[in-house]
Amino acid sequence: MKLNLNLVKLRGTVFTQQINYSPQIITALSDILRGYLPSFVTVIPQNNSIPNAIVSNFWEMVNPTTGERIQFNNVKIDIVQSFDIPYKEEVISKFSSHCSAVFCRLAEITGQSVSRLAIAPTFSCTDDSNKIARFAQDIYVKNSFKDAKIENCAFNNIFRINEMIGEKSFLINYLANVYAANRVDNIDGKNLIRETIAVDFDINTFANEKYVFGISEIRAFFDKASQMSKSFFDFYFADNQ
Repeated sequence: MKLNLNLVKLRGTVFTQQINYSPQIITALSDILRGYLPSFVTVIPQNNSIPNAIVSNFWEMVNPTTGERIQFNNVKIDIVQSFDIPYKEEVISKFSSHCSAVFCRLAEITGQSVSRLAIAPTFSCTDDSNKIARFAQDIYVKNSFKDAKIENCAFNNIFRINEMIGEKSFLINYLANVYAANRVDNIDGKNLIRETIAVDFDINTFANEKYVFGISEIRAFFDKASQMSKSFFDFYFADNQ
């Protein structure tokens, strides 16, 4: 059975100290983020005492052409791209290289180390309901990946595996969340909403206070990110392609 999946989102993440907005940061990133614009989130307090308040611990750099967002939070930085295209490993590889360039440059500029790293693709199924049902019946039979057993935490399937990142071994979480979702398809000029399945992957380094990632480890992780994503994707979907 061939299961058709579209890639709908990619997220790359580093956990690090807050990087506040400054013109110097924008200038330092301008050679690799040409045309990106800073954006700030504003909120209206519930008591309405302040008409508009800037959330100081959250700002973005946005690519107005592609819609990509680089989000600076108080504990992490996310790079997020949205798509709706058939899955190809090359797309994840290109995105991973972009993440590596941005995150390594930020580490150079700030001198800050990183405590965790992540790559997180999201997929949406474009098949009919009968194929989705057969897939769901098959997928939960799989309970071992790279000699690791599922650790059921809430609604995620989690495998924890030691992987070489550069010259060091780190424990990596492989999380998969398969759930029902609504998909909007344009058919004959009409937007039709139908139930489908979505699949979230989150491949990230285990939370360990002893883990410290410098520039070489950041680069090594994202160099390997597309390979790790493909390995996990094939584990779930290779029999269906």
